[in-house]
Amino acid sequence: MLIICSGPDTFRAREKARELTAAFKKKFDPTGQSVEIANVDEGLPAILNRLGNASLFFTKKFLRVDGLLDGITPTELAQLLRRLENDRDQTIVVTVEEGSPSKGVLEKCSSAPLFHYPFPLQEGGAFRSWVRERAKYLGVPTETADSIAQYADGNSWTAIHELDKQAVHPQEIGNSAFRENIFGVADAVIRRSSRWRDAAHDHREDNLLNIILFQLRNFFRVRDGATREMKPFIVRKLSSTTIPDGGKAFSRFLQVLVGSRTGICAGEEEVETLL
Repeated sequence: MLIICSGPDTFRAREKARELTAAFKKKFDPTGQSVEIANVDEGLPAILNRLGNASLFFTKKFLRVDGLLDGITPTELAQLLRRLENDRDQTIVVTVEEGSPSKGVLEKCSSAPLFHYPFPLQEGGAFRSWVRERAKYLGVPTETADSIAQYADGNSWTAIHELDKQAVHPQEIGNSAFRENIFGVADAVIRRSSRWRDAAHDHREDNLLNIILFQLRNFFRVRDGATREMKPFIVRKLSSTTIPDGGKAFSRFLQVLVGSRTGICAGEEEVETLL
């Protein structure tokens, strides 16, 4: 059996994979001895060998291999599918795929047999309802949940991170777009968008420099094609981003960061140097 959790919403995809693992343990193997996690870089022979290491006490085998479809060749996939078709539900392989498998790949995998759980990015009311549900579980007010949903804009990772912070240390969430999204502030400063000076001043205590450098580093990674393990929505966004004199900007921000860490400049002086 092959179970694919796929799509750009990798938080929900990974969460589903964890739920499947927990359900398997609860139903078939509370000890977890028949549950393994493999790296696709090990290669198909090693993965097949893991499937063959069955427990003497449990008849079923559960193996999680994220990035499986992208990490093996079509020939290797066919070989794996033949193995799973023979094992049927005695062997369960779960993979989390950041992309969406093509219709052709899903048709090929259907003989395994296949269970596919797609997780597209949520938008609008659907995303707000999802955030509200999580907020209720954590004891976060609905009003705060709605602000987080607007801030996260479909990014489940960001929403969960903000909900966790609010659950531990409730604090006011501003209404302006700049106050709601520190990453938006970083983008505005880098690209010199409207109101970027005010935004930089407002967020000088919010780890802004680190985020700016993180955003610039990701920009260069996308430009150079080094996007492995990057979130697909980040790659798409930065692929269409233009940063004039990006190298000079990175150098300038790095100098300001070093200055702030060594005490050469701080506070308002740090911001003025940044500007």
